[in-house]
Amino acid sequence: MNPAQLELGSVLADEAIARCAEHNKLFVSCAFTAICARSAQPGPFTSDDIWPHVYDDPLVEPRAMGAAFREASSRGFIRATGRFVRSKRAACHRRPVMQWIGAFNSPVGTGDSDEART
Repeated sequence: MNPAQLELGSVLADEAIARCAEHNKLFVSCAFTAICARSAQPGPFTSDDIWPHVYDDPLVEPRAMGAAFREASSRGFIRATGRFVRSKRAACHRRPVMQWIGAFNSPVGTGDSDEART
């Protein structure tokens, strides 16, 4: 792929996420709240950990969860660990999902903890 194709792909992804968020505002808001609450706890987490804390509505586009994670990340509540783990949700067929951590929590063993800085 050339840079123009990559840029177009990024623009199209951003537009799709924005449309999904717009049509699922209540769900995105609930998921965002659950993500922020989980981000205050130690340790990494995935969307699998958030799904049980949001309402179950068959009319909600499941990809709206991505919009909530994007919002939490862009607002500085969470950051990606760079690791992908297999989803435990049957609907995901064990596909890889991003692992996240609260922005104010550091993964063990990275040297980023307060103890490592003192």
